[in-house]
Amino acid sequence: RCRMSSTMIPCPRCAAPRPAACQNPLPWSHALRTHSAVPISPTLQVDTPESRLADAFKDPRMLIKRISFGATIGGITGISFAVLDAMQSTSSNPMKGAAKMASAAGLNTAMATTSVFAGFFGVYHGAKHLAEETRNKDDAGNILLASGVAFTPMLATPYLRGRMPYGVLLVFMDYVNTQILHREPDT
Repeated sequence: RCRMSSTMIPCPRCAAPRPAACQNPLPWSHALRTHSAVPISPTLQVDTPESRLADAFKDPRMLIKRISFGATIGGITGISFAVLDAMQSTSSNPMKGAAKMASAAGLNTAMATTSVFAGFFGVYHGAKHLAEETRNKDDAGNILLASGVAFTPMLATPYLRGRMPYGVLLVFMDYVNTQILHREPDT
């Protein structure tokens, strides 16, 4: 233990007063406060996931662009799957499939499928962007997090569970695009 006395001597580095009876060459509190190469401030800025998430919302334009892109691609995919389902249900006569799509029930089904996939893929891309910003990484973990967010409503609704294979296909195509095709070459 350090034994302090009332006698003070100057610090060998900065001439600040320090106890003469101190067995340590320089008290830690004085060394850290005065002789540290890195200035110590009372408020330390730490990069936490909460602060990174708040930074992601400071400029929401990129988030809106990602959601819009996902909704557009999801909508195109949804209308394509609706047309394929209509044609497949009347595979003996393609004209019956076209007539079914032109009917009010067919249009309602097509709009519902389009809306489901536009919402699903929009939510997926928005969640993926927030995961990238929060985690500060661009890896498959973002895809897993975004998939969990986007697939939850599909798991909860019996009507949407039949659409899950198509959603998995969309996520797989996004995985191939981001992780395989756009990967930086090893040098």
